[in-house]
Amino acid sequence: KSSRVLGPYELRDDFQGDGLRQWASYPPVQDIGYEPSISPTSEFDAPGGRALMRVVQPPGSGDLRIGFIKRVNLVSHDGMKLSFSYRINALTDSKIEIGLAGTDAQRYTATLLAKNNSWSTSEVDASSFHDTNGKVLMSGISIEAIYLVCHISNANPDTTYRFLIDNVVVNATHEADFEVLKPATTRI
Repeated sequence: KSSRVLGPYELRDDFQGDGLRQWASYPPVQDIGYEPSISPTSEFDAPGGRALMRVVQPPGSGDLRIGFIKRVNLVSHDGMKLSFSYRINALTDSKIEIGLAGTDAQRYTATLLAKNNSWSTSEVDASSFHDTNGKVLMSGISIEAIYLVCHISNANPDTTYRFLIDNVVVNATHEADFEVLKPATTRI
């Protein structure tokens, strides 16, 4: 059995630049080479001035899932926390599913009721995440992706839905990174 050297790590995305910060649409779109529904925006009074936005108009009535995913290289621990700001323009009940994809082939999720039509901030700790069998996320699980998905019940095909996220912060651990001083090296 190999032992890992872990150190504290904070992933922080505030979307103040023009990029997506390696976030992608989730669930994935049919044509991943062309995805106009995701973009950074300065509209809708984003905290700090900019946020990441998904825009979707459902093809018909019913439930709608709209969200984001990011590949990460993190390791869970008992004090792990994930916080984010969000805004959703739904008129019906909606909830947000926060998911972690573990390298143990498990998906760990936490769910919260969404506040509609205004900016809100939520924080979830490690004990809130459970796998499909109800088992709590344990310390030491490697995490390869994070997703945030808004579930909107009774979506209206005449409405354009916008789900925005900002100030995503994950306090976790990751494998320690060492800088080689001698001999002089260049990281590739």
